[in-house]
Amino acid sequence: MQTQLYTEIRDLIKTIPGIKTVKRWKNQLENPDTINALPAVYIEFPNIQYETMTRNVQESVNVPFVLHLVVEKYNSDSDSEDERIYELSQAIYKKLQLAKPLSRQYEVLDTAPEKVEDFRLGYLIDRVEDCEAQATPGSASRPTFEPETEFE
Repeated sequence: MQTQLYTEIRDLIKTIPGIKTVKRWKNQLENPDTINALPAVYIEFPNIQYETMTRNVQESVNVPFVLHLVVEKYNSDSDSEDERIYELSQAIYKKLQLAKPLSRQYEVLDTAPEKVEDFRLGYLIDRVEDCEAQATPGSASRPTFEPETEFE
């Protein structure tokens, strides 16, 4: 399920003019050499809780994900540079609404990294369903009970 979500989100964001890199979040800010062309969007899926609905189907409600919109830190008084990050954030939100019902939860700007700014955009997808959670019914390895002694 995460593969499908990741690729849908990635492919939508790649169509936004001005975004140069879209990849999975791997704590890139800890090692600035891993940061590609900017502006970049890194996709992070925190913990996802699943509920088994039937033998083949699992679903998750309120699936969280975070987009790290990483831009170069400018040392200028230019309003256009300041506005650019918010314009990109809004463009991302508009694109994501095309894919799945979701809600924007928060936006947090982290200016602590030395050369970049990390604008974290938190979202919740209302509901996702995995209809191939167990592709062959009954194929999952389940513990079986085999008594060591027979009861009379």
